Amino acid sequence: MPLIILLISYFTAMHPLHLAVCNITISDNGKKNELAVKIFLDDFREAVYGKTGHELSFSGEVASQLEIESASNYIFSNFSITDGKKQLGVSDFKFKKKLNEDLAVWWYFEFDLSSVPKALTVQNSLMTDLFFDQKNITFVKYKNTEYAEMFDPKHKVLSIKLKK
Repeated sequence: MPLIILLISYFTAMHPLHLAVCNITISDNGKKNELAVKIFLDDFREAVYGKTGHELSFSGEVASQLEIESASNYIFSNFSITDGKKQLGVSDFKFKKKLNEDLAVWWYFEFDLSSVPKALTVQNSLMTDLFFDQKNITFVKYKNTEYAEMFDPKHKVLSIKLKK
């Protein structure tokens, strides 16, 4: 009986789902847009360690500079936004805050576009280098319209036309 309880608690403590959520909110003028990325904490630690060799907890209330740099570099080497004119890089995103939520962590960034583009291309391969079953849900919100797309290791790019 104690072995069964131990096994049940072991398997329920691990999450069987490999999922990341990205919310992109485009403002009416293209300035001060928001990107929010939610990733399971244990998966994110593993991914950052694999890329940087830094073993970081990411569990504190306030992110250290090393955590911000490591997280930003990982996220923006696997996630990009192209506004029709240019692909935004890590330097185009300003870190705003980090929030821990149970077994996951939210990373919030702000970015500017020169104007609201006619089309937007999002590339999302977060965690797909680690997990063959990784799914990434990406929401893009502009005005009263919301677009949603499910990414996986085979489907990593979304192009949408923004309705002005």
